[in-house]
Amino acid sequence: MRAISLRGVDEEIARKLKAEAAQRGTSVNALILQLIRAG
Repeated sequence: MRAISLRGVDEEIARKLKAEAAQRGTSVNALILQLIRAG
């Protein structure tokens, strides 16, 4: 499996991703993969 770095993520976006991941009980990485797969 490949690893991808995402640059240019500002503090507000990072905070929102972390909060959403915590609410769903998952990691930020898993959340981002779910969002990408959902289109």
